[in-house]
Formats: sequence, C-alpha cells, structure tokens
Amino acid sequence: MQPKNYSKFWQVLPAAMLFLLITIFEQDKSWGWECTPEKINAQIEKFAASDAEQKAALDTVAKCGESAVSILEQVILDKNQQKLRIRLNAIFTLGKMGVTAQEAVPELLKIQSDRQNETQASRYSAILALAKIVAADDVNANQRNWAIEGLIQTLGDQDDLLIEAAAEALAKINDPAIPALKNALKNPDYGIQLGAALALGQIDGQVKLAVDSLISQLDSPNIEWQERSFDYLNNVFDLIKQNRIKPDIELPILTDYILATTTSLEAIQNQRIDLEQIKSQPEIDELESKLSDTLKLLENIKYSPRLLWELLAKHPAIWILGLYGLLFSGYGLLLWWRPLWLLAWNDWLKRYGEIAIPIKVLPISVPLRWVVLGGLFHYHPRVLDAWVAQQIDGSAREEFLNQETVKIREIYIPVKLELDQQQIDAASPEKLRHIFAKAQSRLLIWGEGGAGKTSLACQIAKWAMEADSSQRLCPHRMLPVLIQEDLKFEDKSDPLVFIEAIRGRVQDLSDRQDPISKELLEKLLRKQRILVIVDRFSEMSEATQKAICPERADFPVYALIVTSRAETTLSPVSKHTVKILRLGGSDLAQFMEKYLQEKALQKQNKEGKEEVKPNLLDNPKLFFDACGDLSDLLLKFKRQNRSSTALFAKLYMEVLIGFQTGEYENDMPKNIPELMLAYVNKINGQVMEGKLADRALHQDLKKIAWECLKENYRPTAAKIDVALAAIGGDDAADRLAYLENRLYLLKTSNPGKDKISFDLDPLAEYFAGLHLVDFYGSNEELWQEFLAKAKAMPSGTDAIQGLIMAVRDCCLIKQQEAQLPPFLIHELDSAILKLSN
Repeated sequence: MQPKNYSKFWQVLPAAMLFLLITIFEQDKSWGWECTPEKINAQIEKFAASDAEQKAALDTVAKCGESAVSILEQVILDKNQQKLRIRLNAIFTLGKMGVTAQEAVPELLKIQSDRQNETQASRYSAILALAKIVAADDVNANQRNWAIEGLIQTLGDQDDLLIEAAAEALAKINDPAIPALKNALKNPDYGIQLGAALALGQIDGQVKLAVDSLISQLDSPNIEWQERSFDYLNNVFDLIKQNRIKPDIELPILTDYILATTTSLEAIQNQRIDLEQIKSQPEIDELESKLSDTLKLLENIKYSPRLLWELLAKHPAIWILGLYGLLFSGYGLLLWWRPLWLLAWNDWLKRYGEIAIPIKVLPISVPLRWVVLGGLFHYHPRVLDAWVAQQIDGSAREEFLNQETVKIREIYIPVKLELDQQQIDAASPEKLRHIFAKAQSRLLIWGEGGAGKTSLACQIAKWAMEADSSQRLCPHRMLPVLIQEDLKFEDKSDPLVFIEAIRGRVQDLSDRQDPISKELLEKLLRKQRILVIVDRFSEMSEATQKAICPERADFPVYALIVTSRAETTLSPVSKHTVKILRLGGSDLAQFMEKYLQEKALQKQNKEGKEEVKPNLLDNPKLFFDACGDLSDLLLKFKRQNRSSTALFAKLYMEVLIGFQTGEYENDMPKNIPELMLAYVNKINGQVMEGKLADRALHQDLKKIAWECLKENYRPTAAKIDVALAAIGGDDAADRLAYLENRLYLLKTSNPGKDKISFDLDPLAEYFAGLHLVDFYGSNEELWQEFLAKAKAMPSGTDAIQGLIMAVRDCCLIKQQEAQLPPFLIHELDSAILKLSN
C-alpha cells in the first residue's frame, strides 16, 4: 500500500508547483523583469502617467534597488518644470527604496536646503524621502548625520510646511537625532530652537524637554517667536491627543507625557494675561481645555491595572522592592511585639548557610538571613534587651544571687569612696551612670583586702539587673557574670580562653539547654548587655592576668568591672577608678548601725514576722561601747595606717551579735587575729547537729590557708588533693566538706572543680599568718626564707601586702608565746612600709 501512495504524491507535485508559480506571476507581473537602464528609464517616463500606471511604474523601479539609484539621481537633478511630476515621483521612489538609496542623500539634502531654486513641493518631497532613508537602522552613520544636520538647518526656514516636515522627519529618525536636537535647543537662531522643540515634542520620552523649551519662549520679547511657541505647543499636544495616547502606552512615556502636560497647563494658566496680548481668548481657552482633557486621559491610563502589571512584569526590581518592603515591615512589627522571634528566625536561617550571587566581576556569597533582611534585625538592641530580660527574669537573677560570693554579701552598706579621685559619700546608680554611658566602660575597684571591693561589685551587678530604669546603671539591663578563679588553659597563648570562661558562666546562669552561640555572646559583650566582673584580679595568676587584656583591639568585653588590691591594674587602658576608703570615727559608728538594721530586716524577711531590733540598737551606751571596742582593737596598728575596713567591722558585728545571742560564748576579741578566730567560732556555733570542735577547725583552716598563699603570697586556690594531704586524717574529706558546705568558709573553684579557696581573702591571710607563727616559731632560717621570698616577688607586690600585715599582726600577739626571732617584727614593719610606698 505504501509504495502506491508515494507514487501518487510524485505525480501530483509537479502540477502543484506549476500552479504556485503561475499564481505568483499573476500577482506580480514584474517578477523576473530585467532591470536594465533602458527599461528603468522607460518605467520612469511612466511616472507622469495615470494613477494606476504611475503606481505600477513606481513599484517596478523601486524593486530594481541599487540598479535604479544612480538613474533616479540623474532624474532629480533635472529641474525642467515640464518634468516636475516625474522629478517629484523620482524623489518619492528614492524614499520608498529606503536604505538602498542612501547614496542619494547628498543630492536630496541639496534639494531640501535650496531655498532659492527649488519649489516647495520639491523640498517637501526631499525631506520626506530623507526621513525614510536615514531612519533605517543599517544606514551609514555619516549619511545619517549629514541628513540630521541638514534637516535641523531647515527648522530655521520661513516656510511652516517645510519646518513641520523637517520636524516630523527628525522625529522619525528618533534616537539618533536626539543629541543633535538637544544641542539645537541652544542654537542662537530662535527658529531652529523652536523647530528642534517641535521635533522633540514628537519623540516619545522627550516631550517634557520640548515643552520646557517652548514655554521658555513664551516670554520672548519677539512677538513672532511667542506666537510660534504657542502654535508649536498646540501642535505637540494635538499630535499627542490624536495619535499617541494608547491603552498599551509604556510607563516611562506616559510619565513624560503627564509631566509635560502638567507643566504646560500650569504655564498657560499662569501666563494667561500675557498670552492674551498675542492670542485670542478662544485660542487660549481651546489649548487650556485640550491640556486638561489630555491630562485626565493620561491620569486614567496611569492608574489602570494593565499598566501596573506591565510595570511589575518589565521591572522585576519593583516586585523585589515590594517584597523587601513587606519583609521590612514585618520585621519591624516583630521587633516591637516579639523581638525574640527575630533571634530564633535568624538562628534557623543560619542553618542554610549562604547563597551565591553571580556577579561576573566578583562573585560573592551572602548568608541567607541577610538575603531575606533578617540579618538587619538579628542582633538589634531590642532583640538583645529582650534576650537579657528573658534570662534575668528566668533563672539568671536567682542563680547569680545564690552564688556563694554574692550570697554572703547579701547585706551591702554604702561607704565613702573616691570615684576618679573625687570623694563621694556612697556609690549609687546615678553616680556611676556616666561610666556606663560610654561605648566601652571599664571600672577598677581597688583597695586593701576586706575593704569591700567585692561587695560593691556585687551591688553594682544587682543594679545592672534592675527592671526599674531609674535604678539601673544605663538605659538597658545587663546580665552580670562573675569571674573569680584562674582561667583553665590548654594553650596559654589562646586569647579566647577568657571569652570561653564568660560563655560558660552565661550558660550556668541561664536556663538554656544549648550553649549560647559565640556570635550572640560577642554581640552581647560589645553592646554592653553582659557586665563582666573580674574579682580578685591582683590575686590571679600571671597567665590569667595576661588573658584578661582590655588593651587588645579584639577584646570584646565593653562593660568590665575589675576588683584588685593594686591601683596599677589595667594601667595601659582608659578606665574609671573607685577606691574604697577606710572606716573611722563617726563613719565606723554609722556603718555598724546600718549593718545591724539591715541584719534585723534580713532576719525579719526570712522568718516572715516582726523582729525586734538587736539589743545593741536599743541600748545606745552598749552600741557605742562596741564601736569603741572595735576602734581600740585597731588602735595598736595605726602606725601602719590600719583603720577599720568594712570587712573587719562586719566580722566584729557578727561576733558581737553572736555574743549577745549566745551563739558565741568566749570573750570578745582584742585584736584582728582573735577576731578571725572568733568569727569562725561564731559561724560554727550556729551549727545544730554534727558540729566539729572549734580548735580542730582552726588547725585545718590554718593549713589550708597556707596552701592557698604559699606559692605567691596572694590568696589563690589550692588543689583539693593538696589541701586534703595538708590537713591529714581519714576524715579529711569530711572535714573539708564541713568547712565548705556547713560553714561556707571555703568554696570549690576552677572550671575543673579540683581546687578550693577561701571566700574571704583576709580570713585566708590571717589564718595563714597564724599557721606560720605556729609552724616557724623561733626558727630564724625559715623566717629569713619567708622574708627573702617576699622581697623577691617580681610583680604584683601590692597584692602580698595583706599577707605581710596579717603575719605581723599575728606575730605581735604571739611574740612571747612562740618565742619569735627579735628581728622579725622590725623586718615585717620595713616590708610593709616598702609596700605602702
């Protein structure tokens, strides 16, 4: 079957092709016609024939293309008036041929510019032909430029028909003619200026420029130019209203029309009185009405849905900007309503990494959270404030206050200070606020052991957490982090070990299961949302001190408080300083009175019932006797400038309260070493069950204290194994736990929980002094080694002053009993004097 079908197809195909060729031949009888000069000239002669024959001749010659151009050029050079019709049709044919006839441009330019010898019809036809030829995209640039230049010169002609034709021709040339037309607006010939404006007014996107030029000529002193400007303005908007306003108009062109129409309408309305000098009122009314109608029509199109969708389709950037606008608004609402959602959202986006943006010059990758603008709000101040508030109001406040160091300093009694060498009665948020108003806040609290440095630092931490802005250090809340122990180093050159220690403390304070991210921690530190308190800096190891280095450019802690016994701590960096002054005279009495009041209030709050004031406050004589006893206790040490510190006053009041309540049954202490022993006895007296003997506790504390100080004579942490070995006995671990967990005199420190230290440095120093007196006794060699090591300390000598003073105090009260060497007190006095200077 298939071979038979193919046979029929080949039989039919020749007949079909023949039919097609006959049809084409019938439609165009010129097809296959040979374009010889004789035949072209014969057809040209028919340019003057009847309309039908003339049209056929025009088409035939035009199809000959380049073969007919030179012949047509010869025809247009012939100015014989009897052949005018042939000449005009020859010019028309050249225009019809388009870019093929570009070689004829020079001759056509001559015709259109010859005002003396050419007729209006010839010049008009040449202008139209030029427009068709040079408007083609592939025309020679030189030919086009010559044509544009010639047409612009024709704009200055006196013949309105030719001016309008030249303007229309330039408008058809469009973009290539725009630069020359703009320059023509500055031509000294006002006719060319106006003609150029008329031409620009017919080019989409240039109407506003055109009408501005025409409006400026309405003020011309030349009435002719005024009238022509008005007429051209009218012509421009006639063309716009009649032919150029379409429903599918593009937005940039529409915008240009609207601006041009608005400007023209305002100009006509504002200059109406002056215009009435050159134009009749009906003419002005007609133009004003035309402009108003045009503006309404344009405005209606502007707000059409079709144009909006076209705008969005052609300009995806608008979609993107709109989307980003919605995102930005949404983030703004969340920032105000649920700022922590922004933190969670950005943390979720971080899982998806980065998006590559293809840029040919420099390809880059941008994190997804920045692509969707979330990164702008990730660590916004409101987000950080919300995070801090969540932690403080959650568990951080309670966890911080329950730290042993903070807990035993629950009662804070303000004392006199020197703030940046200016004495103030007491610290308060108002007096410290200027410190934390800076971009980087550093505060050094320094003074001798027991002065109350740590107590003040803990109180500042409480102010930092206050919900009431009037009680805070700065407008936002801060999460306090307390660093008291030496840092644990795997690599002593690692600068991040301090930051990791802070990160660990934040984790301990918060109720988060996952550790805080390093990025969030750094933002919190740099935005002063975390207040880092480094306590006992002068007693820390050299490696730890080097790791806490604010002068490093990459040090991220911007809210830092350091307590130290040395005034020179943090010397290389700018800082504020607080020196806690000693108590004396009336200050001592006021401190003791406030302490007793706070103690009574504390007991009342804990027991939930009214509590009478302690007997000391009910009996003024007894109270002032107690103040005098404390002053007498320190009197013998005034040669060394040993007025009472806040700690001595607190310990003495604790012992005195215990004496009044029966918790302490011995005589009141007569000196500081006895005060330390009495304080331990008073604390031990509060234990109800399983109480250990006071004397045994004293011996253990002496040995542990010396282990904490013997390395560098500063109160530091000792290894628990070493402490256990020092106190000895099968129950050593139980006794150590008793001191830590029952009496709260010791605390486990260090991130590894393998070291133990005293919570009160002066307590450690005095028990170490008592240990030396007991252990060294009359052995001059051991004392000489002790003194030699103290003198050889390479750095941080201010920090060892507390131990030297404590040893001296212990030697004074046990000089005879322990048979101490005669030179010892003098040598200790000399060492103290040297350290003081």
